[in-house]
Amino acid sequence: VNTDVVNDEDNTGVPMGEEIVTENIGNSSGATVTSSEVGKSTVQLPYVNDYSTTNFLDVDRRAWYAKSIQAAYEMAMMNGISDTQFYVEGNVTLAQTICMAARIHSIYYNDGYDFTAINGEPWYMPYVRYARANGMLAAKYDSTRNKTINYDQDALRVQFVEILSASLPADQLAAIKETGLIS
Repeated sequence: VNTDVVNDEDNTGVPMGEEIVTENIGNSSGATVTSSEVGKSTVQLPYVNDYSTTNFLDVDRRAWYAKSIQAAYEMAMMNGISDTQFYVEGNVTLAQTICMAARIHSIYYNDGYDFTAINGEPWYMPYVRYARANGMLAAKYDSTRNKTINYDQDALRVQFVEILSASLPADQLAAIKETGLIS
């Protein structure tokens, strides 16, 4: 068990001075459990990929976002666009957003879904099918109901939030901290 106190350089979403407890279970097939006084839910995310084998030339390992990229890669939430590029400065497409949401949902419900594409179809179609089958895909993002949807287009912030928020049950999306109106 590793206990850290959040400092100015951490990008955890936990207020400064709060304690975060992280427990690594096993080796590369283990999981990380994170909890704090702010976020009471505990979700186990499996480590799937070994980040030490990557060679993302555009990821400065000292950058503020480096640990987040590492975690996203290790838990198979995101991959680079190639073996050498993560595409740090790039935008996220609707397909990539649906992919992340489907992976989060599958991990949360531990359903072991196989996201392998069928011969000849775009890489993202297994994720679209999964999101559709699990009620995560609003009609406006479903190509069977909206023929104008282009999964290769950049996702707007509102699209990103709408799609990702459908990946977990509502009780996991409860506000962590409420604030009053800013005047």
